[in-house]
Amino acid sequence: MAVAYNIVNNQRNNGRADVEAIISYTAEPYSAGLPVSGAQLGMPNALEQLVIEVGAAGNANLYKYEDTTGKIRIYTAATGAEVSGNQTLDVTVLAKGW
Repeated sequence: MAVAYNIVNNQRNNGRADVEAIISYTAEPYSAGLPVSGAQLGMPNALEQLVIEVGAAGNANLYKYEDTTGKIRIYTAATGAEVSGNQTLDVTVLAKGW
């Protein structure tokens, strides 16, 4: 169970940050979503927006960031049902905050 953050691009302007990152989950338990840390993305005060640019390669799942819980939710494209069990995947995100 691990989460790793790889910052690909980090633009700062007047204390605000625009970040592109790859979040890697390894056997992460899926409990109503996968956690996202604003601090790990370089935004210790507030993660205001997170857009999922690319989900895990090779699957047709649908990804949605839920800002109220700070988690990425994953749904199967075929049925719309939420996934379950441990997840191992990389997700590329664009984040804004400060």
